[in-house]
Amino acid sequence: MTRRAAARAFAAAALLAATAAGAVWADSGNSTGRLGMHGTWDVVRVAVDPADQPRWTWRPDDPQLLGRELVIATDALQWDVDGARCNQPQWNRQPGTWPALLAASFPRPPAPGRAAAPTPAQMGLDARVDGAGPISVQRPRCTPDADGRIAAPWDAAWLVQTAADRLLLRHGQALLHLARRVPGAPPRPSFACSAARTPGEQALCADVALAAWDRSVAQAWREARTRRADELPRLQAEQRAWLAERERCGADAACLRERMQERVLALVQE
Repeated sequence: MTRRAAARAFAAAALLAATAAGAVWADSGNSTGRLGMHGTWDVVRVAVDPADQPRWTWRPDDPQLLGRELVIATDALQWDVDGARCNQPQWNRQPGTWPALLAASFPRPPAPGRAAAPTPAQMGLDARVDGAGPISVQRPRCTPDADGRIAAPWDAAWLVQTAADRLLLRHGQALLHLARRVPGAPPRPSFACSAARTPGEQALCADVALAAWDRSVAQAWREARTRRADELPRLQAEQRAWLAERERCGADAACLRERMQERVLALVQE
């Protein structure tokens, strides 16, 4: 069998395995139905290599990434982190396996007695859900910006869809687990929307992505209080001041998003 024939046979096997797992694969290119990936997705888990902590840029379930929104459309991928956008993506589909993909994407520095790469289980993958056999790896090729650059994370990103409602995205040194957003899903901020009184609180209760940022602030706040328990009075004063600043945004969604992004970053750096 020639290399080309072998590659085609392997790709066919990957396609059959993915279909059996419930994923819907389409031809490569810009097909509007490709992979069944079009739609809005939310990050439900942030996985990082537990044995490579010195190189972490994100923590497990990092509040900067948990809950973030990814919108996949024919003409763009819109990522709710730093406004990163992939324009006019062309898709390159490649067959692979999880061990090989993780070894290529998350290699570890050499160390005695340590494996060269994380296992699928260490990156949060479940063979019962994500499959242990061949996978189909989708790499978006974005149209460069006017300055010739491609925004991170798209310069090194790949996606693997393992079920109609489950997607994996490489984001730098993290593997993001995403769930498809159910149409009409209500916003879920960190507080009961029945208690929303101010324009800012009401805006958080009216937008799924803003509500997710509010949950991230609440998570980062809890973690900062635990890490800096000896500085709790200072943290509480800063949080009260920040809440007042957020409320000055009123119902301005862009302002609210910016204030919450800034607060999450400040808290994770505590």
